[in-house]
Amino acid sequence: MPDTHEWLVTGMDCPSCAAKIKGAVGQLPGIETVEISVMSRKLRVTATAHATLPADIESRVKSLGYGIEAIAQAGGVPNPHTEADEHATQADAPWYRTGKGHLVLLTAALLSVAWGLALLLPASGNWPFIVACLAGLIPIALRAFAAIRAGQPFSIEGLCCANTCQGFPV
Repeated sequence: MPDTHEWLVTGMDCPSCAAKIKGAVGQLPGIETVEISVMSRKLRVTATAHATLPADIESRVKSLGYGIEAIAQAGGVPNPHTEADEHATQADAPWYRTGKGHLVLLTAALLSVAWGLALLLPASGNWPFIVACLAGLIPIALRAFAAIRAGQPFSIEGLCCANTCQGFPV
C-alpha cells in the first residue's frame, strides 16, 4: 500500500522551481507520483510503503535550496504550527525583505559601487563590474550546482550562469 505525504515548500517563485523539485524528488527510489503547486506551495508525494523516507524527500528538497515542512504530524493529525508557517510570512512580506530581495539589493549596491569606481578611477576598466557580477552570481551558481547534484542539470539558474559567463568577454 503506498504512503502519501504532504509538505509546504518555501522559496519557489516560478514553475521552473516546481519542475526542478518534481524532477529531483521523482528520481528517489520508490516514488510513484509527485504533485507540486507553486501557488499553494504544496508538495504531495506518493511512494511505495517505506521505500523512501519522508526525511529523504525533505533532504532532497533542502539540498536544492528550498524550505520544506511537513503539513501533518504522524497519524495524519494536522500540525498547528510549522516552520513553514514562519517562512510563509516571509513569502507574504514585501519583495525587498525576502532572501532573494536582499540578493537583488546587494547586487544593485555592488553595481553602483562599480559604476562609481569606473567614474572615479577610469584606469580600473571593467574589473569592478566583473567583480560585482561574480559576487551576485555566486548564490545562483550554488543553486545551479545543487540542481545538478540532484539530477536536474538544466535549470534556470544554470542558464543564468552560462549566459553571465558568456557575457564577460563582451
